Amino acid sequence: MPETDTPLADLRLRIDRIDEQIHDLVIARAALVDEIRRNKDRSGTSVIQPQRESAVLRRLAARHRGGFPFPALTRIWREMIAAITQMQQPMAVAVFAPEGLPGAWDLARDHFGSVVPMSAYQTIGQVFRAVTDRPATIGVVPMPQEHDQDPWWRQLLSVDSAVPRVFARLPVTERGNARGTGEVLAIGCHVGDFSGVDHSLMVVEIASPISRMKLISSLGAAGFGGALIDVSSHDGVCLILLDLDGAVAQDDERFAELATQLGTPIERVYHLGGYDTAVLPSSPPQTA
Repeated sequence: MPETDTPLADLRLRIDRIDEQIHDLVIARAALVDEIRRNKDRSGTSVIQPQRESAVLRRLAARHRGGFPFPALTRIWREMIAAITQMQQPMAVAVFAPEGLPGAWDLARDHFGSVVPMSAYQTIGQVFRAVTDRPATIGVVPMPQEHDQDPWWRQLLSVDSAVPRVFARLPVTERGNARGTGEVLAIGCHVGDFSGVDHSLMVVEIASPISRMKLISSLGAAGFGGALIDVSSHDGVCLILLDLDGAVAQDDERFAELATQLGTPIERVYHLGGYDTAVLPSSPPQTA
């Protein structure tokens, strides 16, 4: 029997047709870029839309089925999202990836795609300068840790809208084969709004240090959910880095209650940005 008449050949022909349909849809999706760009230009909307991207992936997670690994599906869509964003406005990514710490590079590549230019930097300060001076659109920096000797997040303490803000926590789905074990944050200037994020990164400034136990109990008593990440005391100022649940504004009334619970005035509240939680399928994939 000729190979073209075998069931295997027929299945391969069907796969080829599906591949062509997928390709046609990718071409059609990309063809909408000019219209999207015109609408964003008219409305002043940022090209980088983290919440829109999260919504796309969550919709896929909710409808996913079969044995195809969801992290691989996420990677396909992340590549498309990154490529189409790059078509709207050229981007570049600055990654804190010193010698011997390649994990951040892998996470940045998986999230921002293989067509977006990426550069590795040896210090976090270099990443910040690349973003603020604009050779890079996006910076990738490590998650803040308790008792950091030189906490990088202090560089975001400003009410100036031009200062970078955190807009994503990576990875957004299962880690895959990315090296290392840690998570990273993505920062950028003018990266959409934070009105509907799952987590808000806030810094509370008070005059004198307070124990972590007191801080944690006071957060709960004030009605906040979330976590205390780090406390930095320097030159008579105590800065408290918080990862709070939901979209939290600087004028949130719960900060007044937090001051009451702490027993000390809050001098300032800084909004460092926010991010959405990781995206996972709603149930384990089932074999079709």
